[in-house]
Amino acid sequence: MTHKNKGVKSNNEKLILGLVIGAIVGFLIYWSLDIISGFSETIFLILVTVAVVIALIFVILVWFRKRIIKRFFGKEIEFETLLKETQQTIQLVAEHATDQLPIENDKKEKIKFFGPRLVNYILWSNFRNWGLKIMSSFVLGLGGIVTTILVLNQNKLFETQNQKIQDQNKRIEQQTHLAEASRRSSQMFIMGEVLSDLNAELKDSKNKKKVLSSTLTGRIISLSRAMKPYRYLVNDTLIDLPSSPERGQLLISLLKSKIDGTFLEEEILSDSYFASAELERVNLENASLGGASLRNADLSGSDLNHANLAYTNLSNANLEGTNLDDTNLNYANLSRANLHHTILTFADLTNIKSLDSAKVHRYDWIDYIKDSLQLKGADQIFNAYRIDSVYYSKKSIIKMPMILKKQ
Repeated sequence: MTHKNKGVKSNNEKLILGLVIGAIVGFLIYWSLDIISGFSETIFLILVTVAVVIALIFVILVWFRKRIIKRFFGKEIEFETLLKETQQTIQLVAEHATDQLPIENDKKEKIKFFGPRLVNYILWSNFRNWGLKIMSSFVLGLGGIVTTILVLNQNKLFETQNQKIQDQNKRIEQQTHLAEASRRSSQMFIMGEVLSDLNAELKDSKNKKKVLSSTLTGRIISLSRAMKPYRYLVNDTLIDLPSSPERGQLLISLLKSKIDGTFLEEEILSDSYFASAELERVNLENASLGGASLRNADLSGSDLNHANLAYTNLSNANLEGTNLDDTNLNYANLSRANLHHTILTFADLTNIKSLDSAKVHRYDWIDYIKDSLQLKGADQIFNAYRIDSVYYSKKSIIKMPMILKKQ
């Protein structure tokens, strides 16, 4: 009884083993197909060639099996007559063994008749059971392969579906921002009317001081505040941070219109809002920008030589490569500004409002502006600030120099 349970347990273990092997083979097949799809055509052809060679070797072994057997075992084996010879051998052994038994002749004849048949039946039953086990293991293994491939393929389909949903959400977000951009662009018509009126007032021969009426000044201030920053597409991708091209165009128009500089700073820029304005690579030499709100503005690569930036809010502004030669930066706010490769020759940094968390391109930046450039206000900066190595953002891979306030 114990022996029978062990046999059943052994068979069950074999079936489970076949299922597990099938699952593993299915995973390997799925994984190899995924990898092969990424191979180049040459590598794929090599793999196909290897598979064909292996198949040819197998065919050759089967086709010339007689010669191979004779070569290694010294004689040929006729597989067609092997079963018949085996049955004859069993018959002879059974007859010889029966003749030795001390029983009657009629019983010997019965044994000679049924004995070989019984042995053949037992052999056939064992062979059949072995074949059924092989077939069961093969079916279970095949089921494991198919199930594993289907599960893995389903996971891949889920990933593809999730990617499509993400792409769809991205397109919806882009459409939302594009609608906002379209609405903002309509303000360009309003700006055209404002600039037309500005040009008319400045051309008035009675306007010797080059100032604007209170009504037009209020319209300019209101327009600058209405032109809010937004994200738009560049090469089919939304820009990272909201920006306002319209504010940049309005400010450039004001600076180029020859309005009296003092009036522009005190009456317009002091109440206007030009945060996030796009002003990159613009010639703003001698510009009157005192007290302007340019937070988050992009002034990279622009020329602000001899400009007045006193009391200007440049926090988080992009000043990378900006020319601030001989620029007045008294009481300016440069906190979190990007000062990479900013030209500061002869710039006045007296009583700078803030340089905390400003990004620079060299660790000796403070010593450089103090000892090499000998800028005004450099001593104050030397006493109040230090350079440290920090990550600029969560996505940063390496640390970069940043100006930090001393404790």
